[in-house]
This record gives sequence, C-alpha cells and structure tokens, in this order.
Amino acid sequence: MKKFLYLVHGADYLVKNYTFLGERRAADVLLSTYNKPGKGAYFFPDSTWAEGRNQLLEKALELNEEYEYYIFLDDDISFHKGSYERFEDSLNELNPAVAVPVFIPKTTHSVLGFGISFHHKFFFPLKRYQVCHLADGQFMAFHKDVIKDRILMPLQNQFDEISWWFTSSAQQLLMHNFYGDHTLQMNDVIINNESHREYTKNDYKEQRAEWFQSQFSVPVENPRPWAVNLMSLQGIKYFFLNYRIRDLCKVARQFFNSVAGTFRYKKAESYRLMKEEVLQKLKPDSVLFKQYMAGRQPYETFQQVQKNSRTS
Repeated sequence: MKKFLYLVHGADYLVKNYTFLGERRAADVLLSTYNKPGKGAYFFPDSTWAEGRNQLLEKALELNEEYEYYIFLDDDISFHKGSYERFEDSLNELNPAVAVPVFIPKTTHSVLGFGISFHHKFFFPLKRYQVCHLADGQFMAFHKDVIKDRILMPLQNQFDEISWWFTSSAQQLLMHNFYGDHTLQMNDVIINNESHREYTKNDYKEQRAEWFQSQFSVPVENPRPWAVNLMSLQGIKYFFLNYRIRDLCKVARQFFNSVAGTFRYKKAESYRLMKEEVLQKLKPDSVLFKQYMAGRQPYETFQQVQKNSRTS
C-alpha cells in the first residue's frame, strides 16, 4: 500500500513532468490541467488555482485507496536541496499534521539557524525541521486526518474573483489556528520557485478580515508579518527593514514561539479535531463549521456547503 498521493494541477505541458512520481514504490500521483487536456490528466477547463486543487482532491477522495499524506504541488517545482524522497522520509519519521519545505526566497529568512540564509549558503540550521507559522501554498503535505476534517482543504475559493491570494492566505490562517503546533517546515528540503504568472491579485485583506470575523467566535491569531530567524544575518535584515515599530514585538514573540515549539515538538497519534474543540473557535452557523460537519457525511454534502457559501 502506498502512503503518499501527489496532486498536481497546472498547465498541460508542465504537469506531464510529474508522472514519474506515481511510478515509485511509495507514491501515487493525480494530475489535472486547466488550459487544455493532457495525457493521463483530468481536465478542469479554465479552473483557478483553488478550483483545480479542490476538484483534484474530490477525485482523490473517490479512490478506493486512502493515503497517509496528500501532497499538493504547483506545476513548476524544482529542488535547490533535498528531494521528494527526503521529504517523504521526514513525513514518515515526524508524522506532522501539515508539512512544507523551505521556499527560495520567500521563507529562507524564517529558518532557525546561523549564517546567511537568503539562498541557504553559509548557513547552518539548528534542526532539520521546525514548527512554522506560515508557508507558501506551492508545496504542501496534509495528513489524512486533516483532509478528513475539511478545515484546510478543500480551499475557500469563493473569493477568487477578488484575489487568488485570498485563498492561500485564508488557508494559512486556518492552518495556524487549528494545527499550529504540528505544522512543520523541513529545513533540509529547499524549493526554487521564483516564476510569476498573471492572476487576480487585488487587495483582499479587508474582505479576509470580514470573512474570518463571520466564521470565528474568538479573536483569530494572525501570524503575519512573517516570523523571521533573529539569529541569521538575513533574518535580522528582514526584521529591521520590513516592520514598523509596533510589529517588532510581535515578530520577536513569534520567533521565540517557533524555537520553543520546535524543541518540544512531538507527533500526535491523531489529528482529528473534536466537535467541542471546533465549536470553541467557530460559530455554529459558520461555513467552516458546516464544512467540518459535512466531513462526517458523504462528500456530496460538503460540495453543497461550498456551493451555498459561494452564492450567499
């Protein structure tokens, strides 16, 4: 039985480069395209980044086989350091709820260690993994329990017309507020992805704040600005050049929380959320809570919940 399922949505001429992932002993792969049909791939015409991932997840959940981890990839990933096998080994060993690699240049300044971290040269991480507050959505692994609870995935794509960044940003905040102690960044796997494509990227922060206020019954912990590593030259530079005075204490606190969380990290036997735990955070009439409850019913029920949320 294979433990990992890779899900790759993108352009037909790029996703075909990922078929090899399913030819290995440890993993299977599902592919989908948005621009035109591709061999061995599902075709979701003109789908957005979020729509494509959601529809691909639906196909994955229709399979007879259940996987330990569902790993979502963009279609243009390349490794600066490490490999898929190295990432999978860490998942097997550490068993996190959510896991990501390091991304150049976006998250190199957050790696705990000493040296010059921008491109991971002359740099020595304290540990090969760490608890992280935020990550990029281009390469993310979700434990099967997280998938079953339907909080992080499927993605909230009802705001795609405003900004595709809203979708990823909302997922990041949910990840931090529900699985923050068990979200790991694998510091020995580093990804290059500096390509930029045209997509809807208007300002979304006001709508995001309103949406979270409608979902949560308690204040939402927002880890932005990005936590930085105050022991590295790049992290110190990023800290002083990018934050206002009122943000500095918050960033410093996040740094110390990352250090403490990393050294006390222990894998959990299960990541399933209890109903009482979810109700402590979410309003009982919220879309998120309805999605969570729909996760305990047939998948079609969840699809109806998301459809209703887009039209409300």
